[in-house]
Amino acid sequence: MPPNAQFFDPKDAGQLAGLVARDWQNLSPGPDLKQEQIARNETAKRAVDFGRTFLKIVEETYQSR
Repeated sequence: MPPNAQFFDPKDAGQLAGLVARDWQNLSPGPDLKQEQIARNETAKRAVDFGRTFLKIVEETYQSR
């Protein structure tokens, strides 16, 4: 979950509109290259963590047979 992430019911357009309206004045136009780089780094780290956890589960399952 990225910092400052906001979650909403995907079937509730009003809720999404409310979140956008609430933060509209604080948003900057254009891409946020710093936050995008942070997100890429975090995604790579999470992928590695997921892979390690998955392998651990497979190893534990195999050893318990």
